[in-house]
Parts: sequence; C-alpha cells; structure tokens
Amino acid sequence: MDANKAAQLIKEAMAAVQRGDLQAALVRVTQFTPISPLYPQSLHLHGLIVLAQGRHSEALQMLLAAMDGGDQSPLLATNVALAAMAGGVVDAGLLRKLTGWLTGKLPDAATAAALMPLLDALKFSKQQDFGRDGLVFRELVVPLLHWSAQRQHYDIALFLEGRAYEAYVKQRETEAHYRECFALLAPPLVDAGRRLGQQLPMLTMPQRSRPRIGFFIHNASMLAHIEALINMLAGYRALAEQPFDPVVYCFGGKHAEMMAAFQRIDVPVVMLEADCPDKSSFCRRLMYLRERLAADGACCLVWVSLSIMMSFAFSMRVAPVQIWWSMKFHALALDDIDGYVTSGSFSRTEFKVGRLWRAGRLQVANRHDPSLRPEAERIAATYRPHKIIGTLARHELIRSAPFLDVVIEVLRRNPDAVYLWTGRQEAPDIVARFQQAGVADRTCFVGWVNIKVYAQVLDVFLDTFPFGCGFALLDTMAAGTPVVFMDADPAGDDPSYDRIIRPMLEGRTGAPEDTAKARVIFTAPDGESLFLHAADKAEYVRIVTRLLNEPALARAAGAAGKAFMDAMMSNPQQSAQDFAEHFMEVIEERRMTLEMQ
Repeated sequence: MDANKAAQLIKEAMAAVQRGDLQAALVRVTQFTPISPLYPQSLHLHGLIVLAQGRHSEALQMLLAAMDGGDQSPLLATNVALAAMAGGVVDAGLLRKLTGWLTGKLPDAATAAALMPLLDALKFSKQQDFGRDGLVFRELVVPLLHWSAQRQHYDIALFLEGRAYEAYVKQRETEAHYRECFALLAPPLVDAGRRLGQQLPMLTMPQRSRPRIGFFIHNASMLAHIEALINMLAGYRALAEQPFDPVVYCFGGKHAEMMAAFQRIDVPVVMLEADCPDKSSFCRRLMYLRERLAADGACCLVWVSLSIMMSFAFSMRVAPVQIWWSMKFHALALDDIDGYVTSGSFSRTEFKVGRLWRAGRLQVANRHDPSLRPEAERIAATYRPHKIIGTLARHELIRSAPFLDVVIEVLRRNPDAVYLWTGRQEAPDIVARFQQAGVADRTCFVGWVNIKVYAQVLDVFLDTFPFGCGFALLDTMAAGTPVVFMDADPAGDDPSYDRIIRPMLEGRTGAPEDTAKARVIFTAPDGESLFLHAADKAEYVRIVTRLLNEPALARAAGAAGKAFMDAMMSNPQQSAQDFAEHFMEVIEERRMTLEMQ
C-alpha cells in the first residue's frame, strides 16, 4: 500500500468514526498490516471502534499497542484513559506508562495539549474517587509537574498545581494531608521560581517614609479569607495611626461586591488579569505582579491564605519582603517567606507545624443580623416539629469520616431531629454515607446559603473535626445558637476554634484578663462550663443530645457564645493593630537583613 493511499484510508476511517459509522471505519483500519508506517494510527482508530462497541479490555490493549508503536496523537493518552476508566483498570502501572509516553515520546507542545483532556478523562476532579485521585496525583500529576518545571514550561506547572489542589489536596482538609501533598508539589516550583528569578532585575527596597504593603488574593470574591482581609483593613482604617498604605492585588476574576467593599474603606485594588498584557499566561501575570509592585513602590507583599502559586512566586521573589498570612494550613515552609502570620490565637505568637508564627485573632463587628430573624423562622418552620441540627461549612470539612459517624449517631439517638448541611454542590460520598446508615431521609443538603440566616435556623451547630469550621461557626455563636466542639488533638495541627478558645480559657494562651473575662462568660451559675467540647465521639453525641432535650442548657450555652462574641471577638480595630504590628516588624527585620548583606 503506497503512502498516499494509506493516509487517505486513515483520513476516511477518522471521518467514519466521527460520524458514528463504525463498520465503514473498521473496513478501512483492518487493511493495515504491522509493517505499514501508519499501522499505529490504524490501531488507535481500531481501538476507538472496539471501545465504542463496549469491548473495553480489547480496546485498551489496542490503544496501548498504538502507543508502543509510535502513534503521537495527543488524544491517544485521553483515549487510553477512557478505555481504562470504562474497564475499571486505572492503576499505578498504567499511569506511569502514560507519564512516560507524555514526557518521552511527544513534542512538548503536544504534551501540553494532552493534559487537560487526559485529566478530564481520568475524572481527576473534586467529589470523584479519592483513592483513584490519589493515584493520579502521585503517579501522573506530580511527575508531570516536575517535568514541566524542569523544562521551563512554567504555565503547565502552575496549571498542574492548581488542578491538583482543587481535585485532590482540598478534598481532605487536614494539615497532615496538606503537608504530604505540598511536600511533592512545592520543590519543583521552588526550583523553577528561583531559576526564573535569577534572570530578572534585582529588587531593591523602596525608599519611602511610609511603606506601601500589597495584599495578594487569587480570585475576586467574597469568600471567607477575603472577608477577613476586608474586615481587617476596615479596622485598620479606623486606627488613629496607620503606618502603611495598603493596596490589594487581585490575580483574576470580577466581583462588584468585593470591589465596592474595598472602595468603601479607601483601599485601591489592582486587577492583574485586566491589566497584564499577556492575560493567557499565569507565569507572565506573576511577573507583571512583580513589575507592578516595584512600580507602585510596594516594599512588601502579603500573600493571603491560599498557597497555590506561592512557592513559585515567592521563590522568584516578587517583592523585597514576602509574608504568608495563612488562615487555614500551616505545613508549608519556604526559604523566601520572610514572615509567617496566622489568624487564630489570643497570643502574639503560636508554634505551629514546627515553626513560630506571628498570631492574632480576626475580630469582626456586626456578625449577627437580627433583621434576618423572620426569614430564618420561615425556613425553620418547614422542618418543624423536628429539632434542627446542622453544619454550615464546605463539604470538604463535613465529609470527615469520624465527624459523619457522630452526625449519624446523633440522628439515631434523636429520631425527632433533622440535619442540615451545606456546600457548593451536593457531595455524593456524604449522601452515600447517610444512605448506608439509614438516616438519609432526615438529612437535607441546603446548598450555598446565607450563613447569617441559617445561623438563626439551627437549634444546634455541630462543629466539624479534626478540621474545624471558620467564620460560619462564629456567625452562629454571634446569633446565640449553641455550638458543640470536639477537643483538638494535641498531637495534631488541624485548626479549629476549640484549639483557639479552650487554651485561652485554661490560661495557656492570651492575656490573664482575657482568660478571666472568658471564664466568667462561659461559666453557668451552678459552675458548669458552657463552652461545650467533647473528649471523644461518644461524649460529642451525649452533648448534642442534651442540648436537644434540655432547652435551658441550650439557651444558656447559646447566650454564652453570643456574649463571648460580643465581648471578645467584635473589635476589628484591635485585630488590625495586631496584624499591622506584625507586618511592620517583618518589614523591619527584612530591611536589617538586607542591609547586612
């Protein structure tokens, strides 16, 4: 068969496959023999035909043979994955083979083109199979990230980090899981950022009498960490002395409410995606951030909470002073982080994950909105006469196996109770767990709701563990709804408000006057503690059951939580003062270090 005829047959077979005429396609691909230069392409098409016929194992063998034979179509990896997924045979060996083919047999541009459809075919996304996602993460994503970073394909590396974070890292919210994942993700990004930084102009500390500090956020939104930033800067604007000029640098997106909130407190926002000449490249946008910070005279960048891209950006050195202000995880350490700041403590410093952090507590005024009470009562009426327990949090927190054990046991012990839970979308694994336990008919997924309304709907809020809830829990306490906590594991590092409040109540953190005030608030007339925390799952169930069946205790615990919020968590000026001092201290320490070099 001459080359022209062979190429025409391949073209006709591809067209037949695309229009669904499998018999016509089969007639053409079976005319090729192993000695034909286009035999691998014919095997690829033959495998697709067999796959469409439902013969998954046979299709996979043909597609792998096409791969071994030298077919370089970027879609081949995706089709191998589709066949393997259909046959349920995605394993470490197959993923290693795909990795080797992508990084050893294809041109770099073809590898880049193959990645997104391949990860989609493997269903590497949140709420899928966590065990399979772990295999894909370790055997495919991490090696490809190393390869792309080493070959200076920085946008591919940043894409893979972001996809890994969304699809796998954040699906199990524990400090240990985060540490294990970023121990694999961060090193190649650090090396890549450092190599790129060596090619860029050296940064110098701006000579300004009043420092300018940039605050970096990833996406325009009103998510909790951005609300925290807005509230801190609002408190800062109320201070008599304001030692720095704040500027927010937003990597991407649009959000009118967020922009209006920053405008109200006179904090300018630089929208990097809109301003950057090359919007399609994440790497170029980070370089533009670096250029813009220098042009604006900003001596310091505070990276707000979410750590994706930070390993690369900080190692590139985007600002003379670089601070990570973490509101969630802490198990990431970089040589180019000049200061570590965290948000959950009554003390000035906290020792977390083997490192000393500057610390403070985020205080917010007006957490409770009593005008929403009628709406809350209308919602609650739809569940009555049941007692309403619930958790207002992301599904990643709620899906914790030990926490779901508690929820299920509470429902079994209290047949007159219903459980409300939230999230951006209903998580199938949580639903399946409730179905297996026979309590699904008394659970209700309510979606992404107004927390300030639902804080007044619940009779009892169940805090998640080992990773506790955040601002939603504080809003619920401010509304006077009782909250049940699980004792934080002293050997762990997962954040929770039990880990913040209880050490202060016991006098281990914070000022003595804080401890004295909190003890008065959380102590009932009979001496019982109204800060309700459990030592184990059985005690957690008993506490919730007591609250559901002892209205006086529920009212007292709810009132104590509200009094605590009013007295000790509602002064944003104090928080702003604490964090401003931390930022200025880090700037001064870094300035001294640079002067000594």
